[in-house]
Amino acid sequence: MSKEKAVIGVIGCGKKACSAHIPALEKLENVNLKYLSDINTQRLRELKEKYPQCETFADYREMFSCADLDGVVICTHTNLHCKIAKEFLLRGVDVFTEKPVAMNYEEALETARIARENGRVFDAGVCLRFASSLEKVRNIVQSGEIGNVYHVSCRFRFSKSIPGAGSDYTKKSKSGGGVLIDLGVHNFDAIDYCLGGVKWQSAFGKCISSPLMASGENSKAGYVTESEIKSDVEDYAFGIAQSDSGISLSFEGSWAQNIGDEEKYIDFLGDKGAIRFNYYRGYTLWGKGGEKLKECENCYDGKMYENELQSFADDILKRRFDSRNAVENVLSSAQLIDMIYASSGK
Repeated sequence: MSKEKAVIGVIGCGKKACSAHIPALEKLENVNLKYLSDINTQRLRELKEKYPQCETFADYREMFSCADLDGVVICTHTNLHCKIAKEFLLRGVDVFTEKPVAMNYEEALETARIARENGRVFDAGVCLRFASSLEKVRNIVQSGEIGNVYHVSCRFRFSKSIPGAGSDYTKKSKSGGGVLIDLGVHNFDAIDYCLGGVKWQSAFGKCISSPLMASGENSKAGYVTESEIKSDVEDYAFGIAQSDSGISLSFEGSWAQNIGDEEKYIDFLGDKGAIRFNYYRGYTLWGKGGEKLKECENCYDGKMYENELQSFADDILKRRFDSRNAVENVLSSAQLIDMIYASSGK
């Protein structure tokens, strides 16, 4: 008899897990959210009050003895993603890890290999693949309505988005990088998904740590800025890339620009038209000559985290290994980011 509910544990119950992953898991009918782990004991006590049905652990390794555990959702700092994933995969537990999957492309490949050899599910937190708005954009691109796509341009420029200057988010040994790996990964993966898979042939980029990073200015609300700021990641990045099919890419991203107007969009330019994805909310479609054909200001249903975790639960229960966010299907962005960092000397 097949199980009706997947028993899930969450490892790393910080800001994102508490605002997105845990509430989403709670809503799913085929999930039994049973275990929570975080090194912050005060946070664990608060979570226990909010989710009394859950067992809590200050050390995630205590979950190794939970015989009914089917899968874990890993929301720690990036440097621990693959370390923890491997430990559970080798113990026969399925894994979902928040983006970025790994510190680099090779680490992601190695962990994916372990999952495959042990017959385990290994999914990635690429939530835009489950946004209803991006799905509409993908359908238009794939239908050929804008013709052959020859160039993609994306912008992820923010003014106050440093996730705590001096914190582990801004230390390469913990996070893997700055704005490029933090926000670029979402954009590059969305591009890969809409185009049906991209193999990047070459890339050039420049990653800059501006004086704003060193000063602690323009930090993101809700994140702690350390009194002594020691950061070695970029808060600004730009570059270009070329795919093996001839599609080119240009991008620009910032955590901390002194421009109050944020830019967050992806433009797909085709020989019959173009479409702009207005970062997770909606899109604008143009025809030949720049004629605006359609504009959807808000066609996002607000369920991307719920949808991606529903997919993870379905993968566990149905033993499905090729969902849209299976790690081996989303490695294009990791490879591109590695190429950009290498070209920038990072």
